[in-house]
Amino acid sequence: MPKYLCVVMTCAALAITVAANARAAEISGVTLPSSVTYADNQLALAGCGTREISVFFIGVEIYVISLYLPTPAMDVAAILAPGTPKLVQLDIVYDGSMPDSLPDEWRSRIEDAVSTEMLVTLQGFYEQIRSGDVVTIGYAPASGTTLRINGEAVVAQPGNDLIDTMLRIWLGHSPISDNLERLLLKGSCP
Repeated sequence: MPKYLCVVMTCAALAITVAANARAAEISGVTLPSSVTYADNQLALAGCGTREISVFFIGVEIYVISLYLPTPAMDVAAILAPGTPKLVQLDIVYDGSMPDSLPDEWRSRIEDAVSTEMLVTLQGFYEQIRSGDVVTIGYAPASGTTLRINGEAVVAQPGNDLIDTMLRIWLGHSPISDNLERLLLKGSCP
C-alpha cells in the first residue's frame, strides 16, 4: 500500500506541474497564456522577453513581447512565410512618459515597408499608448493583419506586410536586440 500511495502522489505532483506549466508564463509581472486562438488558428506561445532601454545607466523595461505561432519552435523564414498565422503581443510595462513619436529603430524599418498613410496611422496609435496597454498584431492568411490596442481594432488590412515589418524589428537581419530575438525564437517562455 505505501508504494501505491507514493506512486499516486508522484503522478499527482507531476500532473499539477504539467498543468501549471501549460496554463501560462509570467514575465515582469505580465501573465501570458500558453496559447491563444486568432482567426480560428490555435497558436502556441513560442517565446517572450522584455525590451529594456538604458536611462542614466539603469535598465528600464518598456514592454513585454510575446510571440504566438502554430508550432512553437520555428525559424525566421518559416515565421515570415505568408502561409503562417502568427500573433505578436506587446504589454506596455513602462510607467513613465512614452516618447512623442515612434522610436527611430522602428521608424527606419517601417517607413520603407508601408505607405505614408499607414506610417501616419501607426504614429497616431503609438502616441496613445500608456502603461498597462496591450497591443496585438495578428495575421491569418484568410483574413490578413489586424493591429489592436486593448482589444479594439486600429488597423485591419489584407496580407502580412505590416506584421512581417514589425517582426523584423525583433527577428532576422539586424534585430534591435540579439538577446530578445533569441528569447522569441526559443520555442518556450520562462
